[in-house]
Amino acid sequence: MALSWTKPSSDGGSEITGYTYRYKASGTWLGTRSVGLVTSATQTGLAHSTLYTFEVWAVNAQGAGAVASATATTPSAPSNPPPDQEGSVSLTTTNPVVGSPVTATLTDPDGGIYGASWQWLKFQPSSGDLTVLPDEAIETYPELSSYTPTRQDIGLGLKARVKS
Repeated sequence: MALSWTKPSSDGGSEITGYTYRYKASGTWLGTRSVGLVTSATQTGLAHSTLYTFEVWAVNAQGAGAVASATATTPSAPSNPPPDQEGSVSLTTTNPVVGSPVTATLTDPDGGIYGASWQWLKFQPSSGDLTVLPDEAIETYPELSSYTPTRQDIGLGLKARVKS
């Protein structure tokens, strides 16, 4: 499910530092995600033909702002999906900057992207080793296609992997 929102007209006197959203179905909150300063996100892993409610709010030094809410129903599952063709992943930048989100996009030539799951990895660029560094255990974001680098990421490479 693609989500997007606009920056609030007022930040309450303190610069917005990020956004958080949560979602529920059948009255039960299923997850909460902090997504950095981006104004969009993709939530995967949702059940077909199900009504979900989403809430998003801005966060700053003063805390959480007012909540915006929306509902959406996921589409029905295809009755006979075509065989999937290999897609490609592209990033919004090749030079990540601390505090600026990097967003990955999956392009599939046959348009058959169902239930994409994302993983972000840090690696030492000189070695090209794409394993997660043991002392830099990066958080895995299975539902998010964006990652906001922090100061601890300086000097490391960043790679997005996706499975659908």
